[in-house]
Amino acid sequence: MHCLLVRLSALGDLVHALPVYAALRARYPEDRVGWLVKTSTPLS
Repeated sequence: MHCLLVRLSALGDLVHALPVYAALRARYPEDRVGWLVKTSTPLS
């Protein structure tokens, strides 16, 4: 299974999503869990 956590645009969103990430990793240790985040600063 592949899981993508999406629409995390602020630090608070990331902090609140960490328990979900941990639960997914515990339940599906061999599967891939990724993050899709919006950066708030331009990259060089």
